[in-house]
Amino acid sequence: MNNIKNIFLSIVAISAIGILFLMVFYFENRLEDSSYELLRNSLFIGIPTIIVGYVIYEKLGDSIQQSVLNSSLFIKLYKKSQQESKKESFIFNYMNGKCFNCKNNKLSPVVDENIKAGTVLKCLECHSFNKKTIPDKLAISPLFIAGGSIFLFEKFNQYEPQIMLGALIFSLVLGMLLAKFWVNEKLED
Repeated sequence: MNNIKNIFLSIVAISAIGILFLMVFYFENRLEDSSYELLRNSLFIGIPTIIVGYVIYEKLGDSIQQSVLNSSLFIKLYKKSQQESKKESFIFNYMNGKCFNCKNNKLSPVVDENIKAGTVLKCLECHSFNKKTIPDKLAISPLFIAGGSIFLFEKFNQYEPQIMLGALIFSLVLGMLLAKFWVNEKLED
């Protein structure tokens, strides 16, 4: 009975996440279409409006992400999944950079109600706590630049898949290089 309940809850969770992604995708496409229309009508109004809208969109997205990651339900589910699996995914540990103490790429995020999500990492090798300082946004900056150039210059629209694929590959390489050489700081109380 408990197994059926877990399967049902998993299906509901996956369906909810899928619907949420579709809604966000639709909303983003509508915003992009509206932005194009605004730019076509007036550059002097369009560019400042788009910049302000992007900043608000980023802040809102970060706020929602922090709310979800710091929720007690997420923390409980994350701790339960860690206890069941007893090991972390190699690639996610590697991408957090190096430990300040042992210089290994085996840093796992610390999830706790008293700690802001995504700010503290624990080394699985030497068990020291690291302050997460690796610049994640730097690694995905090629995607932002490519997306912005496609958005601002309509002549790039016909090459959008190639440009975005190239930017994704460049972002992955940049992220791997950052993870290989970036050393996080010691967590101070």
